[in-house]
Amino acid sequence: MNAFEKYNQEQNKEIKKMVSKARYVFAWVMTSAEDGDYLEVKKGSVREGIKNDPMRYDSNQFELRTSGDLYIN
Repeated sequence: MNAFEKYNQEQNKEIKKMVSKARYVFAWVMTSAEDGDYLEVKKGSVREGIKNDPMRYDSNQFELRTSGDLYIN
C-alpha cells in the first residue's frame, strides 16, 4: 500500500466514524442551474459509496456539527 492509499484509507475511517455518530446526514444537491439545497441522505448510501469507490471521498467535505447532524458539501 502506497502513502496515498494509506492516507485515503485513514480519511475513509474518519468519514465512517462521522456517519456513525451523526443523527442525520445531509448532502448538498444542485436543485437548479445556479442554486442548491441540503437534502437528507441515508447513512447506508454514504457507507456503500465509500465501499464501492473509496478514492472519491474526502473527509474535508464532511462536517459533523454540534447539533449531531453531518453535512456533506
